Amino acid sequence: MLSSGAGIVRGVDLLTDEQLPRYALGVLKRELGADGLARFLRLHRSGAGDYRRERGGWQKGVTFDEAAALCGAVAFEGKWSHERNPVRH
Repeated sequence: MLSSGAGIVRGVDLLTDEQLPRYALGVLKRELGADGLARFLRLHRSGAGDYRRERGGWQKGVTFDEAAALCGAVAFEGKWSHERNPVRH
């Protein structure tokens, strides 16, 4: 049984890889309704094309530092972290 608290579902890590998509679709259907779920699936379905080939165009000229900054990562003593205030270990 999955439980939730403060908007975070606990126990998802206990689901198998086969169970997780079914659970996630159930959550989407519950929250968005059948029409919303259908729209979400239409918008996020796998598309045609070669991502590896196409990413070269939209990533051209972007440095690692720029990409990391866009993701919210920060450099701390030469190492990258998503924490805003990394702690020394």
